[in-house]
Parts: sequence; C-alpha cells; structure tokens
Amino acid sequence: MLCRKLIAENPRKPGHGKSLREVSGAQDDDLLSFYFKEIARYPRLTFKEEYTLGKTLSELQQKSQKLAGKIARHKNPRDILARETVEQEIERTCNKFAQANLRLVVNIAKKYSNRNIELLDLISEGNIGLLAAIKRFDYSKGHHFATYASWWIRQTILKALSDKGGSGGMRVPVNANHLLWSFQKARNELSVSLEREPTETELAEYLGWPLKRTHEHIRLLDRTYTSLDATTGYFQEDEGSSLKNLLPDEVHARPEETILEIDFRENIQKSLSKLTAREKDIIELYHGLNDRGRYTLKEIGEYFQLSKERVRQIKAKAFEKLRVREPVNRMRDYFDS
Repeated sequence: MLCRKLIAENPRKPGHGKSLREVSGAQDDDLLSFYFKEIARYPRLTFKEEYTLGKTLSELQQKSQKLAGKIARHKNPRDILARETVEQEIERTCNKFAQANLRLVVNIAKKYSNRNIELLDLISEGNIGLLAAIKRFDYSKGHHFATYASWWIRQTILKALSDKGGSGGMRVPVNANHLLWSFQKARNELSVSLEREPTETELAEYLGWPLKRTHEHIRLLDRTYTSLDATTGYFQEDEGSSLKNLLPDEVHARPEETILEIDFRENIQKSLSKLTAREKDIIELYHGLNDRGRYTLKEIGEYFQLSKERVRQIKAKAFEKLRVREPVNRMRDYFDS
C-alpha cells in the first residue's frame, strides 16, 4: 500500500527508557508526521490535468486489452513485450493520479478516526479505494476526479471498520455500522450541548427519526456483547472453560439421550423379532418405527390387501405375544407417545 511503502523506506527506532505503550504511540505519531510530509510534496492536479491523465489511462487500458486478445490467439513474443510496456505505462499513470490525491484519502480517513482502528490503517484502506477509483474513472463524463474517488475511498474505509472495528469485535454490515456510529455521534453532541444524557424524545427530534427507531438504536448501542471464546473465570487452563463449551447445544441431541435412544430401539427390535414378518410390519407401520412413517389401520389394510378389522386383530394378537415379555410396558409407553 502506498502509505506503508513510503513509511517502510524510512523506519524509525523506538526510544529508550519508555514503556511499550509510549513507544508505540510515539512511533505512530512519527510515522504519520513523516507520511504527511511525504504526500505534501505531490501537487494537486488541475481539472485539465485530470482530463489528460484520464484520457491517457483509458487509451492505455484499451490498448492493453487488445494486446491481451492477440496474445490469447497467437502468443506472439512481440505482443507480449508490447503489453508489458503498456502495463508499465498504466502503472506510472495510476501512480501520478494516486500521488496527487493522497491528501484526499487522509482528509476522509480523519473523519473516521477514533473508531477502534488506527488512522494509518484507515489511510491504507482508503488508498485501496483510491486505486480502485483510478482504474474505473471515466474522464469523458466531465466530473472532477475527487468527487468520484471520494465514494470509493469512503466505502473501503467503512468496510474496514465493519470487518475489523465493529461492535465487540463482531462483523457488522457496512450500512448498519455506519448508521450506529452516526447515531452515537449525534448522541454525544447532544450530551455536550445539554450537559446531560439526552432523552429518547430529544434524540428523535434531533435526528428527525421516529421514536421507535431511536429506541431500537439505543437498545443496540447499550447492549453488552460477549465473545463465545471468552473464558468463564474458572479452570482457565482447561480448554473446556470457554463460554461456547458451556452453552447447551439446542440443535443436536445430548450424547446420553442418543445412547438411550439407540439402546431402546435395539430392545424394541429384539422384542419384535419374536413376531412374524407381517405382524412386525403392521406394528412398525402403525406406530411409525424405524422412520417408516405412521399409517392408519385402513391404509395398512390396503397395503396388505386386508380389511381394517383384520389388521386390528393382527395388531392385537402381536401385542398379546409381546405382553408376556418384560419390556412390553416400556414399549407400550413408547408406542403411545
């Protein structure tokens, strides 16, 4: 990235006798000061210069695309060399555009400082948006480049804030994160002017929002978030002490329940094995055993080409056979449930 590249060429050594926090803060200040001095050397472009550079870049990009098509068809060494030369020209033109607009990135990044991400990192993210804007800039529409690039710079910064500096370290959608930040900013401004915490009604009037919407934003901002990886305070050396390992699993069955279920099914199958094949099928179909689905006596009769009464008689006879066995009461409860 442009700002990191400039800084890397002029490293600073930390001072002696200072705490790590003091050294880190001093380094950040030195890096920012150096970066600001470096970008101040590049003059801003006039509208005419932006038009000329934009036109040159557009022509070079079109030429590169044509050469890429030729290379795909013929793979001529001359075309490959020519395209490499064109790509180098594109890079130089993009650098001229970027260097002249680095201060624009800084100005936009400063508006989003103090939001859990260092200013240098915000500037780096903004530079990514600047490069994206350069490649997509259409000079023929007659717009100032700064007007067009501001949107791209702002979007990359907001995305970085959403990914890395969201609420409690969680990723929040870009629009939601920006809306919550704007709401908090208005809340702070009112607190300063009123010298007290504003009420929901005062916030709603200040923002021009419905009272219900204001209440929802206050609830979201005042909510406490806890990471599932946070330790519970006990047995911290144990891997199972994190919060996510203590919360019950509401999706999957507990191991003991699964074991009991398997054991009970095995007991049922062991008991049903004493019946004839037809008696076993009727019991299973009527009570929905082995995931076969539950059917009425009439539906089972149609399947076996028997009357409803005959199916009932076979079912009753099967239970008479099972009644002499000890597990029958448990199975009867299972069938009735």
